[in-house]
Amino acid sequence: MQRVLLEQGCVEPQITTLLKQEALVIYRANCLGTSHKVIDITCTDRHCIGSRLSGKPEG
Repeated sequence: MQRVLLEQGCVEPQITTLLKQEALVIYRANCLGTSHKVIDITCTDRHCIGSRLSGKPEG
């Protein structure tokens, strides 16, 4: 997950868990800072991939 966050330029994330199901976990990273991003990160027991949702804060 750290690799995905760094690739997206997300150095100070606030992370919440959206789903846990066996070997699958989906997280939402709310990246704080000057360029606000929200990234969903899907992880299995082998790797993680990320998808950027928006450049706007959640609220």
